[in-house]
Amino acid sequence: MLAGGLVAVLAALATQGVSKYMVLATSAEAKHTVGAIARAVVVSADRLQANTGGAVAQPLCADAVTVPNAFYRVQGHKYQPDPRPGVDYNTGSPTVGWRCLGFEITQPQSYQYRYRLGGSPMPVSKSHWPADVPPDRRWAAYARGDLDADGVHAWFALDGYVKDGQVVFATAIGTIDPDE
Repeated sequence: MLAGGLVAVLAALATQGVSKYMVLATSAEAKHTVGAIARAVVVSADRLQANTGGAVAQPLCADAVTVPNAFYRVQGHKYQPDPRPGVDYNTGSPTVGWRCLGFEITQPQSYQYRYRLGGSPMPVSKSHWPADVPPDRRWAAYARGDLDADGVHAWFALDGYVKDGQVVFATAIGTIDPDE
């Protein structure tokens, strides 16, 4: 009887531990991807500046579409990005969106990802822009997820800006409910 109770308690603890590990591992996907988008912003800003001889009218790529375009596609399961032209990460132009950034994901993803000018739609960022940085010089890379499909969203965001030809971004990824 005692052994059976002990086994039940240990099984419950193991289940909780595995669940916590899975959430942490999956939130690492969001952090890694947001960081990768930020690195793509730096590379694309350098490319845009080089292509215009230093006088940059548009120092950042314009907004990218949200992938996937409907949030329910990542609620409680993974989404496989569509590689066809004009869909998901294969959208935009040399100055717009994912093609401008040179960024794509080919593996199934647990979060919805977005890059946009002007900053994040959620107060997630650790970044505070200088007052003299206009909105078209601010950017955000962010992820939104709902791993257990309970309606509570996890947010991860990294904001930054361009000033004097340099891309600057926060030293940490801001989060809201990262364990969701």
